[in-house]
Amino acid sequence: MSTQRQAQGAAGEARKAPGGRQGGPRSKENRAPAGGGGGGALGGLLAAGVAVAGSVLMRHLHSRSCELARQLTATRSELESKSSQLSEALQELDAARGELASCTSDLEAKVAELEAQGRRLEEQQRALELARGELGSSRSRLQLIEQELQATRRQMGNQQEQLEQARYDLVAARYGID
Repeated sequence: MSTQRQAQGAAGEARKAPGGRQGGPRSKENRAPAGGGGGGALGGLLAAGVAVAGSVLMRHLHSRSCELARQLTATRSELESKSSQLSEALQELDAARGELASCTSDLEAKVAELEAQGRRLEEQQRALELARGELGSSRSRLQLIEQELQATRRQMGNQQEQLEQARYDLVAARYGID
């Protein structure tokens, strides 16, 4: 848009009344000042300056809007990427939780099994200690029995000798052998 057109557009804007109505040739705003025709040129220049400033401002706002739109697009893209990564991480976490629950269940079963085995081993140990006590007692009894057996054998040996002596004495007495 040329500077002249901008000035004309700005001049048209300047003619608008504050209430939104456009002032006609009879309105007080559009009348030339009583002192001469120099005020109209100054108003036109002011209007052109405002139009140029408005145009620059509009270009700046448009440029800023485009930059913000690009940033928004980049942020959306990054957000979608992060969201996808987060979704994958959540799936991995869920899988790990399931695996952990399975391992925990297996470990709890093994702990229960080991505790049961521990109780059985304790019972076996008590039974072995009782058996060891009984074995010690049996050994003592066996030694006593062996001692009694040896004593009985000695007595039998002595009685055998006495019996043989008595037989010899009987045979000698029968045949008169002294």
